[in-house]
Amino acid sequence: MNNSDDYSFPISAANQDLSPELAQVAEIVGRENALRLAGIYGDKNLYIPQVINAEHRLAEILGLELARALSREFGGIVLKIPTCRHLERKHRNESIVRLYNAGHRVEELAAMFELTERAVFLIISPQRGQMPHIKQLSLLGSDKTIFLKKRRKPKPK
Repeated sequence: MNNSDDYSFPISAANQDLSPELAQVAEIVGRENALRLAGIYGDKNLYIPQVINAEHRLAEILGLELARALSREFGGIVLKIPTCRHLERKHRNESIVRLYNAGHRVEELAAMFELTERAVFLIISPQRGQMPHIKQLSLLGSDKTIFLKKRRKPKPK
């Protein structure tokens, strides 16, 4: 069986942020459909048959014509479909910055996105490591001010 590493396509600028394997799929079936495949088959191997009929799962997901186009290009091989967590994280971070700039408080954003306040500060801070102090409630009910510090890298031995 062939491997997807045997194939090479020119990748358009719109797909440069995708992994090489997924970018190649996106060039054939479109970015949105490639991301749909990553959502369904992410972190799995996907065998692309040489012949696809209307009842095949890929035809259900992509439509028959796109599934057949994928089959013409990759028929008979196994594609490693990656996840797109980095794109999800990028979209989440852009949303956090946009909402913060629109006036939402760090505490609200942390609750909304199920992150710590420190994580939100790291996302909204233009220079990671120059974070302001924040008020944090202690478990015992009294307020105290804490200062967030940049983590130090261990010294090489």
